[in-house]
Amino acid sequence: MKNWLRQIPIAHRGLHDGRHIPENSIAAFRAAADRGFAIELDIQQLADGNIVVFHDECLARATGNAGLLSDATKEQVSDLRLFETDEPIPLLSQVLELVAGKVPLLIEVKRYRSTKPFENELAHLLAGYNGPFAVMSFSANLVSWFRHQRPDFCRGLVCECLQELPEEALRSCKPHFMACSSSRLPLSDSSIPVLVWTVRSEAEHRAHSGLADNIIFEGFIPGSEHSQCSADENNDEPRNP
Repeated sequence: MKNWLRQIPIAHRGLHDGRHIPENSIAAFRAAADRGFAIELDIQQLADGNIVVFHDECLARATGNAGLLSDATKEQVSDLRLFETDEPIPLLSQVLELVAGKVPLLIEVKRYRSTKPFENELAHLLAGYNGPFAVMSFSANLVSWFRHQRPDFCRGLVCECLQELPEEALRSCKPHFMACSSSRLPLSDSSIPVLVWTVRSEAEHRAHSGLADNIIFEGFIPGSEHSQCSADENNDEPRNP
């Protein structure tokens, strides 16, 4: 098992501050890498096949533009900016080039109703990446695809509560790790690493000590009492990693 899943705190959508450094941006990923934190990020596929880093199904919250991200092309999103900053929507390939193995990447594959499967394209892109990474998703079927097609990739299943997961889902994808909501975290008795999302303060960090193996965090710097500004004021979906 990858030791970094237990040992290196993971910056939720990069190390962002909600004002000058937006979530899922090149600036947020650079800041996390500079501090030595692993990086959690969200990916989706555009209509033209390009894979971008973006959380929401719709463009409105992050860019102020209407429409679904999956209906747009690379050319159409190239002029959009994140949360009224100068930061564009990055391609996954740009993030891979930026990070270049300096810190681990935790890649959540988003699966919305408007999203078509793009596991083959993602696997091809990641196969050429020389650095530690893991893929994860709420979709057991998607994680199961990686189990059978790319068993060499580290894979994880995201959930609200471990105790409510159907045994069939776990058997089908055999995840290497789990990522669980902080509000639904059970006592950890798992033989695989359990990550908790999203931890937003040092007090929450201490509260989860012994219950989870690692944290996916935002709004503060783990190990420091000095909080970083959070992007919660811009985030309408605080419970979704």
